[in-house]
Amino acid sequence: MGASSQVKNQAWSKTFLFFGIVLAVYTVAFVLSRRMSSMEEAEVLSLGVALDLVLLVPVAFYFLVVRARGLSPLAMAPVFLLSLIAAYQVLPSNYHSPLKWFELVIFPFEMGLLGWLGWRATKGANKVRHSGEDAYVQMQQLSESLVGNKRVAAFLTAELAVFYYALFSWRSKPHTRRPATAVTHHLESGHGGIVFGFVMILAIEGFAVHMLLHKWNPVVAWIFTLSSLYGVLWMIADYRATVLRPLLFDDDHILFRAGLRYTIQVPKSQIVSLSQEKPSIKSGAQSLTLINAPSHWVTLREPMVAEGPYGMRRSVSAIGFTPDQTLPSL
Repeated sequence: MGASSQVKNQAWSKTFLFFGIVLAVYTVAFVLSRRMSSMEEAEVLSLGVALDLVLLVPVAFYFLVVRARGLSPLAMAPVFLLSLIAAYQVLPSNYHSPLKWFELVIFPFEMGLLGWLGWRATKGANKVRHSGEDAYVQMQQLSESLVGNKRVAAFLTAELAVFYYALFSWRSKPHTRRPATAVTHHLESGHGGIVFGFVMILAIEGFAVHMLLHKWNPVVAWIFTLSSLYGVLWMIADYRATVLRPLLFDDDHILFRAGLRYTIQVPKSQIVSLSQEKPSIKSGAQSLTLINAPSHWVTLREPMVAEGPYGMRRSVSAIGFTPDQTLPSL
C-alpha cells in the first residue's frame, strides 16, 4: 500500500471516528435532556451538555477532519453554528441559559471570520492577478488559497464561475497568451443559438410548469423555478466562458478549453492525427461542442486527463471541436 493510500485511509478512519463521537455525544444529550427535569443538579448538567454539543463537537471536527484532510479552519464555522442550533433543539427550553453565553461570541466570531476572509482574499487576489491566467483559473487559484483543499475549492470555483461569467463578464476580453495563437470555437458550432433556444424553451415551459406545480405545492413550484433559473445561468455562463476561453495553440502545446465543462492541455507530441472524422475508438472521445457534431477531431497517442467542473476528471483519447478560423499547423 502506497503512502498516499495510507494517508487517505487514516483520514477516513478519523472521519468515521468523528461521526462516532457525534453519535455518542448526541445520544447522551438526548437521554439526559429527557430526564433533566427530575435531576437535582439539572443546571450544572445542562451546562455540561451545552459544552459537549457546542464545543466538543467542533473541536473534534477540527482535529479529526479539518487537520486530517488539510481543510481550512474556515470549515469549522458552519459546524459551530449548526452545533449551537442543534443544542437549542436538544436541550429543554427552560435550560437554554448556558447557550446565551455562546450567542455572545457569534457576532465577534463572524466579524473576525469576515476580516480573515477579506485578508486572505486580498492576498490571494494580488498573487493571481498578475499570473497571466484566465479568470476561471484565477478563481480556482484564489479558492484554493482560501479553503486550502482542492476538492472543496473546485466546488467553490464552479459556483463562482457560473455567476461571474453569466452576470459580470460581458465587458471582458477573450484570454490569450503570447506567443500562442487563439482560435475561437463558438460561432461555427452555433453555441449561442443553441443556448438562446434552450433559454426560450425554459422560460416558456418553466412558467407553465411553475403554475401547475404551484396549485399542488408552492414550495415544490419555487424549488423547480429556482433550479430552472440556475440552469439558465449555467448555460449562459458556459457560453460566455467558451467565448472568453478560446483554444490556444503554441509551438509545443494545445490548450483545449470548453467553457465551464472541460480543460485539457495537450503536448503536440501526443497528437497522432487531426481529421474531420470521429476516430473509431471505444471510449474517451470528448466533444467540446455543446450539441452539434464537431468538425475536427484530434486523436491522442495515449489517454490524458481532462479537468471538469466540481473536481470531475475524465480520461480522454480524442478531442472534437469546431474551430471558427483556419487552424495553425500542428
